[in-house]
Amino acid sequence: MPKNWTLQLGNDDQSFWAMTCLLAAEVNFPNPPPQDPQWLALAQAVFNLQHDRWDETQCKGGLHWQINPPNPV
Repeated sequence: MPKNWTLQLGNDDQSFWAMTCLLAAEVNFPNPPPQDPQWLALAQAVFNLQHDRWDETQCKGGLHWQINPPNPV
């Protein structure tokens, strides 16, 4: 992805990808080739990344909209 896009990546965007991967796994959509991550593994990876970004400093916890710290919104 071009650098200017990755700097704008949001937790919500990443969550949509993870939910789509979960849906693919639930409906038995064909997995990617064996050498690539499978649907469930992709969703688990997003969870693990977002779990580490959980912030409890405001509103009793949550994820910031943007992943990149210089993007405060």
